[in-house]
Amino acid sequence: MDKALDMLRKGLAVLNIPSSGIILDQFELYIEEIQKWSQRYRLVSKVDAVTLVQNHILDSLTVVPEIEQKASTTVLDIGSGAGFPGLCVKIALPDLEVTLLDSRQHRIEFLKAVIRSLGLKSCFSLEARLEEDLPLKLLHYEAHFDIILARGFASIPDIVRLTSPLLNKNGRYILHRGNTVKKELSAAQECIKSYGLNFCKLDESPFCSLASNKQNRIRRKYIVTLNKI
Repeated sequence: MDKALDMLRKGLAVLNIPSSGIILDQFELYIEEIQKWSQRYRLVSKVDAVTLVQNHILDSLTVVPEIEQKASTTVLDIGSGAGFPGLCVKIALPDLEVTLLDSRQHRIEFLKAVIRSLGLKSCFSLEARLEEDLPLKLLHYEAHFDIILARGFASIPDIVRLTSPLLNKNGRYILHRGNTVKKELSAAQECIKSYGLNFCKLDESPFCSLASNKQNRIRRKYIVTLNKI
């Protein structure tokens, strides 16, 4: 765990996120909860602490510089899974109101357990399937969120199509994307405009990972920001 926490501390410094003792303690407890629950459920493929920090936690935290911490800011993480990126963002920016949405019951149970263990306030988990539940379970959240996050959930057009009613009039999408992001953005331009969105910017993540192939190619990661206009 010491090596993982040292890696996390250095990564937080790269992102200009204060690495207070409270934040480090919460991430350590979060990692332990993932490892404990992974004995019953497959939350992520590898659960050693170094891999969790390198491949998931630091990657999730790359959106933090794009978010202003205000108590009134509402954030929705769709397809949250084990809490990436939404739970990591909440730990780093505790004043935000964060809702973690996933369609799997066991993941929601895990998220609720972590929220309790870490004592997180204004952090909620919601079991729903966007394709089916938007008119019913999510009606209360219409135009509610300032920011919608997604990491590996779906294509940009599908994310926008499924969640645009939940974004408020001045809201933003902040999305994790991979190597093909420029091609994806080019193909999604018509959809982006049709939903009243404007492409804001594309940032390369300071962190990357090795692709799982024999060539060990570098897999670059990006953050896409779309504004509602």
